[in-house]
Amino acid sequence: MKTLQTVEPTPEQMKLMVWPRPGIKIIRGAAGSGKTTTSILMMKLSIGWLIDHFAENNHEGPINIRVFTFNKTLAAYIEDLVQQEAIIPTEVQEKLDIQVMTLSKYMYRGLGYNPTIWNANAQAQKIKVLGASIPLNGQFLADEVEYLLGRLDDDHLENYIDMERTGRGSIPRVDKNLRRQILDEVVYPYIESKKASNALDWNDLALIFSKEKFDDIHIAIVDEAQDFSANQLKAITQQLADINFTTIVLDTNQKIYKRGFTWKEAGVDLKGALYARLELNYRNTVEIANFASKLIENSLITIDDDGTLPRLDEIKRNGSKPIVVEGRFRKQMEFVFDYLQRNVDLTKESVGFLHAKGGGWFDEIRKTLSRKGFDFVEISSESSWPPAETNIALSTIHSAKGLEFDYVFIVGLEDRHFSFSSDDNDDVDYSTVIKLLSMGITRAKQNVIISYNQSSKPSFLKHLDTSTYELVTL
Repeated sequence: MKTLQTVEPTPEQMKLMVWPRPGIKIIRGAAGSGKTTTSILMMKLSIGWLIDHFAENNHEGPINIRVFTFNKTLAAYIEDLVQQEAIIPTEVQEKLDIQVMTLSKYMYRGLGYNPTIWNANAQAQKIKVLGASIPLNGQFLADEVEYLLGRLDDDHLENYIDMERTGRGSIPRVDKNLRRQILDEVVYPYIESKKASNALDWNDLALIFSKEKFDDIHIAIVDEAQDFSANQLKAITQQLADINFTTIVLDTNQKIYKRGFTWKEAGVDLKGALYARLELNYRNTVEIANFASKLIENSLITIDDDGTLPRLDEIKRNGSKPIVVEGRFRKQMEFVFDYLQRNVDLTKESVGFLHAKGGGWFDEIRKTLSRKGFDFVEISSESSWPPAETNIALSTIHSAKGLEFDYVFIVGLEDRHFSFSSDDNDDVDYSTVIKLLSMGITRAKQNVIISYNQSSKPSFLKHLDTSTYELVTL
């Protein structure tokens, strides 16, 4: 499958391509603005600076480069990208120790032993059982506990009672009495349960790395940082060398996990950091960007300082309007495959079939692709980039984060695929669902089709602006 885009810097990115200086750089960028490739290009400049610095100081060790992503698929793409000769010549690569991986994998490998880990599903199930008497939806409670454990260490859990719940919305209301109940009936018993089982969860690893030094990182790239927790980011900053080049890229408009942090909690001194904002969308057509942006705007989701909407009037490429298909699932499939056969050249164009859920939800698409003789790959949670000759990918929307395709098909959207308690932008679950769909839409370079059955149409689709798409009723 094609990698995302060329690595030639755009005019907006060129402004950042100056002789680097050590320290932390925060790049806030809109969808399609090239945040990831910008960070890779800046890495190349930093390597040059460090090679000269090491030579001047008779330092013979390698330059330690760590690129952290949130999911395996994006890590696989970035690893494919940084190994390109155009990015880093082979003779230079020999002087580098480059690791590209999820933070969880990095910490697990670096710990020095193999502990028993409670994964997210095990953690959520345990929390739901412990919180059976708490008047909150079980998944909301599991997310709330993950959220507070990701912001606080074990010595400061009581701060949860009074802390501002950054990034968690105001619906449902979680007052001080309810927070007290969550701590006493869920959080503290959950921690004791882990100890009794001699187990850790992923946040425990982040806490260990936030307090101990296991590495000496000269160049760090933190991609899609809006979906890391405070403790995860602090785990990275704790591993930095005294002289380091650290690039943190983020866009809270594409935040699809219910975490939150302040920069202070993440161990980042904003006074010493450099900032850049990328507002020009080079991936999408005007029509695709407008389609996604209006969804965010119409839902009245708050855009904070770490979120960036693209400057629509600066997008240079036009194309067809996105297509919204309404009809029974089989009719949706027929329309999408007819469009694929008529409009897509799979010898040079890529297609992403995205869905909110994975596994069996792709069964019908798999069968149809196989029956029609299309080669395809499944990239959710894969640790290697798909082969170049296969240009159809099946992926959850979450795993497509940071990736791009020429065409995106999001088929069979239904209410049951998403969880939220109210159609309100102050409900963090509702806002997250809208951001997830918007993020999926902006993976497309040429066009996007989303489809649903009228009888099970997701309520949040009411925020789509009818002037931004072509409606097809089957």
